[in-house]
Amino acid sequence: MTDEYLTNNIYEASFLQLQGHTPLLKFQKSGLVIFSFEYNEIREDLRLFNSEPNVPLLPFIQNLKQLRTRMLTLKRGAGR
Repeated sequence: MTDEYLTNNIYEASFLQLQGHTPLLKFQKSGLVIFSFEYNEIREDLRLFNSEPNVPLLPFIQNLKQLRTRMLTLKRGAGR
């Protein structure tokens, strides 16, 4: 059995993606999109995120934009 880590924090998801973890996006009935990660794979990087590390700005912003695009695409598809 795998442990799933869910978050709606796009900044956290962007950081984890920057570290090489690809989130699965899930659309909730409430209209909220959440990011799902395999907890065992991200736990060390999650601790790193919570220690407020320095990150390369441009790649972080590119990840953020890509995740927002994926969120909007998922929301539009769910509205059909």
